[in-house]
Amino acid sequence: MKKIKYAIKEVDLKYIKSNRILAVNSNEEDTLFLENNIRQHGLLTNIVLFENKEGENIVVSGELEIQALRNMGITRTDAIISELKNKEDIGKITLLMSGMRNRLQPITEGILLMEMLEVADLTQKELAFKLKKSQGWISKRLSLANKLKDTVIEMVLSKKICARSAEEIAKLPQDKQHEFAISSVSSKLSKSSIEKLVLAYHKESTSESLRSEIIKNPLQALLCLSDNVEFKKLKKDKKDTQRLDFILRFFIKLVSEIEVNIANLSNETICKYSALFIATQNACDNLFLVLKKISEVYLKNSLGNN
Repeated sequence: MKKIKYAIKEVDLKYIKSNRILAVNSNEEDTLFLENNIRQHGLLTNIVLFENKEGENIVVSGELEIQALRNMGITRTDAIISELKNKEDIGKITLLMSGMRNRLQPITEGILLMEMLEVADLTQKELAFKLKKSQGWISKRLSLANKLKDTVIEMVLSKKICARSAEEIAKLPQDKQHEFAISSVSSKLSKSSIEKLVLAYHKESTSESLRSEIIKNPLQALLCLSDNVEFKKLKKDKKDTQRLDFILRFFIKLVSEIEVNIANLSNETICKYSALFIATQNACDNLFLVLKKISEVYLKNSLGNN
C-alpha cells in the first residue's frame, strides 16, 4: 500500500518571516485565548508556509498560532512548507491555493501571486492561464497586496469592507484610501457605487472640489454623478433644503476653483473656449438675477421685522 508524504518539516520559529497582512488582524486577546487552547489540547491546526527563492519561510496560514507559540517560549514546531524557488514549483503553489480556497485571504493570495510572478518570470497573462483565472482577477489580487494601505487591509480582515470594494479603493492614492474607506462604510455604499466614485476621482475632467467630496462625502458626491441606487435613495430621503445646502456650498467651491484656473489663461486658450465662457456667463447672469431677487426679499423682510 502506497503512503502519501506531506511536506511537513520542523522549523525554527525565529526564522519564519511574519505575514504583514495576517499580522494586522491579530490581537492580544485572541493570542491569549489560543495559548490556553494549545496548552490544553496542543496545536490543532496546521501552520502553512511557503519558502521563497531567498530561503525565507513566509506564513500563508497560522500567523496567530506562531505568535502564541512564541509567547509560550516554544522555539520550534512542525509546519507544512511549499517551496517557491523556480518555475517547477508553480504547480505546487497552485495546488496549495486551490486546496486552501476557503481559508486564504484575498490579500494573502495577492502575496503568493507576487512571489510567483517574480520567481517564474511570468507575465500576468501567462500566470492567469496557469491558474485558470482571468487576468483581471490576477491584477485585482496584486493590487490588494501591494497598493492597499495597512489600515484599509485591517478593515478587510475584520470584514468591515469586502475584498471587491477594497480592490477599487486600492486604485486611489494611499493617503486618501483610509478616509474614503471610513466614509464609504458609514455611508453604506455598494461596491458598484465605490467603483463609480473611484472612476470619477481619476477622470481628468473631475474638479478638485468634487475629488474632495468623493473622499469626504461620497453620498453627497453621488449627487454630481450619474444616477444610481444611492443617488435615488438620497433624493428620496433627503429634504430639498438639505440638497440645496450641499449644491450651494459646492457651487461656492467651484467658483473659487474656476477663478484660480482662468486667472492666467493665454489668449489662445480664451479663444478656444470662448463659446463655453459665454455660455457660463449667461448661466451666471441668470443665477445672479435670481440670487439678487432673493437678497432683496430677505432684506425687505429683515427691515420689516426690525
